[in-house]
Amino acid sequence: MIITITANLTEEQALTLAKEKGWSDTLSTHDLNTLSVVTVPNPQSVGEFLSNVYQAMVCNDASRIYLEVFNRRIAEENEANREAIKEQIA
Repeated sequence: MIITITANLTEEQALTLAKEKGWSDTLSTHDLNTLSVVTVPNPQSVGEFLSNVYQAMVCNDASRIYLEVFNRRIAEENEANREAIKEQIA
């Protein structure tokens, strides 16, 4: 299933949100030839960054919840098996 989520933000709102989530308009990298730090413009737009952040959040949340449900089912099955064994032995 593909889930599409949209948000209508002004440029200023998107930029503020992206910066709060860790986006910067420049990136720093090390130049191994000169052993210096080089600052370059961030090639990722604010919109791309926010899209990636929230896509990852949804995927992580879905994975976490799926695992919780799976573990709960396993625990319920284990409890049912324990009860069945107790009844058989009694």
